[in-house]
Amino acid sequence: MQRNCLRDIGRLATFLGRSPDTATADDLSRFQIEQQEDGAPVPTMNSIVSALPFFFTQTLGAACCYLAS
Repeated sequence: MQRNCLRDIGRLATFLGRSPDTATADDLSRFQIEQQEDGAPVPTMNSIVSALPFFFTQTLGAACCYLAS
């Protein structure tokens, strides 16, 4: 799980071109849409959907901004 989470957050950082802790709810939505449009398999999308809230709530201690959107 930890390795997958790191991989998925790395994908987000690459997509953003900046630190993932600066992502907005809109950034996260665009990231997920792009991953899906690029043909990410369902298991990968599930991993991404799990990694993002974990990163923001457990790692950063922030309210999960993208779940509220």
